[in-house]
Amino acid sequence: MNIGLGGVAVIWLHLLLPSHWPVLVAGLGTLVYRRKIRSRGKFFVMSWILGYGMQGLVSLPWPLVWMTFFDKQETTSNSLPGFAVLYIYFQSVVAVLITLWVVHVIAMKYWHRLFP
Repeated sequence: MNIGLGGVAVIWLHLLLPSHWPVLVAGLGTLVYRRKIRSRGKFFVMSWILGYGMQGLVSLPWPLVWMTFFDKQETTSNSLPGFAVLYIYFQSVVAVLITLWVVHVIAMKYWHRLFP
């Protein structure tokens, strides 16, 4: 089985992005609001923690969805593993959007009051 460099990159993206996107979102938020905030390191850490917290909040219903749709299925060649993967990516996208919105609100309205 031969996989090119592009295939390896896609595999690693599929492995890392659903679980480690908060680091990228924290870096993006710090880069976008670098002129509005003074303490960039603290803002990065706060955004990073906020991202992982949001990821945890959004992924709470995952065991319920798994039990409802996938536990009672018989093993056939056409079961729904594709839906499970799409649901994980959908959760990640929702968590990223909520995190970006919260980072924007904190950076624009409250950061100068939280860390003078």
